[in-house]
Amino acid sequence: MTMSGDGSLAAVSWPGSVEFWNLDTLTLVTTIGIPSGDLDVLSGLAVDRAGSIVAGVVNGKVRLWNSANGSLVSKFDPGDRLGGCRYCGVSEAALSPLGDLLAVSGSEPLLLVVDTTTGVVLRQLETAGRYGSLIAFSADGTLLASGTYLSDTRYALRVWNTATYEVVFENEGAVSRDRAARFAFSADGRHLAVGSATKLEVFDLAGGSSALPLDDPALGWLRALSPDGTLAIVDYGHDLRVLDPATGEPVALLPGELRFQSEWSADGRYLIAGARLVDAADLDLIRDFTVGQLYGLELSATPEYVSSSVYSVSGTLTIDGGEPIEFTGTVDGQESQRYLEPQSRAPNLAELYIELDDHPWRLYASQIPRERPYWTIGDPDEWWGNMNDSESDQIRPWYPFHLRRATAP
Repeated sequence: MTMSGDGSLAAVSWPGSVEFWNLDTLTLVTTIGIPSGDLDVLSGLAVDRAGSIVAGVVNGKVRLWNSANGSLVSKFDPGDRLGGCRYCGVSEAALSPLGDLLAVSGSEPLLLVVDTTTGVVLRQLETAGRYGSLIAFSADGTLLASGTYLSDTRYALRVWNTATYEVVFENEGAVSRDRAARFAFSADGRHLAVGSATKLEVFDLAGGSSALPLDDPALGWLRALSPDGTLAIVDYGHDLRVLDPATGEPVALLPGELRFQSEWSADGRYLIAGARLVDAADLDLIRDFTVGQLYGLELSATPEYVSSSVYSVSGTLTIDGGEPIEFTGTVDGQESQRYLEPQSRAPNLAELYIELDDHPWRLYASQIPRERPYWTIGDPDEWWGNMNDSESDQIRPWYPFHLRRATAP
């Protein structure tokens, strides 16, 4: 999900489609179909200030739609400007507030500024490093910011004045190896934030910065910066916390399992927290765009060893406290359950496979490593996985879950 700068329109993406919602009336304006081939996946959305133009990245190219009727306004194909490989192309995109400019980046150390009407590349800006993770215009359109990776541990920030395209701010920094840096730009154009495993840094473009140590290095994913740069949303795995970066004090808690992307509207009225639209003033829920429901599963399993690294499991599973469903499964300890000579990689994690009798769900999970890498969130005793529903009409049904031990071992 993403919003227009004035909070009038939300663009909501689904597998195979994009919906445009009028946020003043909370009504669906139109739905656009997206090809569903292996490469034709929508990887990003951007909206202008008035909510008139919406951009989406599909298979390394950008499509721009009229939000009123869903008609295609124009397309932009970068060709080999952002790399000549099969999977090269646009990976990040942003629209200027007036919708007249499109900024894109990919795997080359470049940022292209494109006329949205003609598709002509107006500017080719050099960035430090490769693989940009942030492109953003300020709310008044006078500044354009980027955040890129120099290496696994180093990042670069750069901001241009869009009248002259002179660099008005740049900074290079380092983060720990636990997690790649995440970036956010405040709508007022005055603050850039960098989140990592150990700290949240906020840079004032006029000079100076502040650093907030995070209290749990295994968590704390930076998601968004408020329009004036005074608040930040940090994902702590089981909830979203709105923090004051200057003091570290939590201002609000936004519980919920479906977090993913979060952002403020540029005018500060609304907040997107995962799939929820929230009033930024009092954090009251306005609408939940989630489709479907969340389930609570409880397993009661009995193991039986098959070999030194594999055991079968059988028992019953209940869904939301309903009638027990019998299941059978296997836990494959793989290399993690055997002694291995020292080598260049960690052993493969144990995996769990469960098939329910007379029920369309299949569950797959793997254990969480005790020394958690940057991509894991949770307790080392948990198992994380996904569930497939053979009766779902989705092209790629995939529902994540994690298992917690119900009683002490």
